[in-house]
Amino acid sequence: TLYRLTKGDAYVTSDVGQHQMFAALHYTFDKPRRWINSGGLGTMGFGLPAALGVKLALPEETVVCVTGDGSI
Repeated sequence: TLYRLTKGDAYVTSDVGQHQMFAALHYTFDKPRRWINSGGLGTMGFGLPAALGVKLALPEETVVCVTGDGSI
């Protein structure tokens, strides 16, 4: 699983949609502020630029973007 591959230590970003719901339900966040999304405001395409921003700010951290085909 994604959690196992990242050892639960990743920053996870997402757009809106079913993939957002699945990621929120099935990825266990052990640390605060690791789940970054727009809060369901309908912002398709949010996840990738958010992931890039996190990686630029925290280059040593693992960052994962969970996105759907309509957001690329």
